[in-house]
Amino acid sequence: MRNKINGLQSLRALAIFSVALFHFTYRWESTIGGKYRFANPIFLMGHFGVQVFFMISGFIIYKTLRETPNFKTFFLHRLVRLIVPAIFLEVLILIVAKYSGIPDFQYGAQIKNLLPSISLIDPGWWNLVFHSKLTWISGVQWTLSIEVSFYLLAGCLYYFASRRFFPEFLVISSGVATLLDHIPHQSHPGIIHDIDTIWALTGFPLFWWFVVGVLFYRVFAQENSIKNVALMIVSIGWVLLFTYDGYKGNKDGYPVIYALIYIAFSMFLLGLISTNSRRFEKLAGNKFTVWVGDNSYEFYLIHEIIGVTVLSKLEHRFHWNVLIYGIVTAGFCVALLFAVSQVRKFALIPIQRYLRLKISS
Repeated sequence: MRNKINGLQSLRALAIFSVALFHFTYRWESTIGGKYRFANPIFLMGHFGVQVFFMISGFIIYKTLRETPNFKTFFLHRLVRLIVPAIFLEVLILIVAKYSGIPDFQYGAQIKNLLPSISLIDPGWWNLVFHSKLTWISGVQWTLSIEVSFYLLAGCLYYFASRRFFPEFLVISSGVATLLDHIPHQSHPGIIHDIDTIWALTGFPLFWWFVVGVLFYRVFAQENSIKNVALMIVSIGWVLLFTYDGYKGNKDGYPVIYALIYIAFSMFLLGLISTNSRRFEKLAGNKFTVWVGDNSYEFYLIHEIIGVTVLSKLEHRFHWNVLIYGIVTAGFCVALLFAVSQVRKFALIPIQRYLRLKISS
């Protein structure tokens, strides 16, 4: 089986460009200073790139679990993939945030916040246990703590429960999490409040997105069965229902149909990738999008704070129209991707390769 799936990397490119589009338009338009009317739902839709990343992670994690001999090797390899770039890039992000002149970024630009930002342990855990007041340096990092939580659950279920029935156990675990999340109770200070906080920090309510990716990998690995089809129907149905319920009648006036179309289209592409068709793999394996996908994680870490800071300063100086702003933003994204690709090539990849060899030896 191919070690690198080009179609999956191209889907990563779609996801990261969606997230960047959201951050550089709808999310930070007032900070950047433009008057481009980016309130259109198509720009807000970009934040669903995060859920696409979750589905891709589910796909990749099941593949990785099947190819890794034990929990220790699996979990440490995943941490090396995430934490080594964080060590290199978070200091840079902190410095840029501190001198950005943007209060929302400067708030988290404190050395103590390197602790959660590099460890990828949600600041909420540190604050709950040590009564500290930590936060993320960059707001995008909340998704990474969810990823680490899923690695823990998936690894434990696969290696310590049942490899054969891992997807089924994962669906059951996510289903139980959903039921517990919807059990009504009165929230008040004390133990119930702590339970609510802990539950939110685990990220369990979001694990259905990963489950969808796991089940698509089953198709890719040709583990097709009536049971898998049934599990896919349940899982896809739930995430679409979750999306609909979460965004209907929202305060931004965001038509939920845009969200459903984006998610359904992303699942359609993941489904095509899962067919393992060499014709589609060749079509989707565009060199540029694969290159973007290869560097998407490092770009994701730094794009919001560095991008908004740079674009806001340029916009305040030149006052571009919407066309010029779009061209400059696209050029900036490519330049930033090139920069992180060089950091990966000459620093991150050699270090990660060395650490993986040490872990496996």
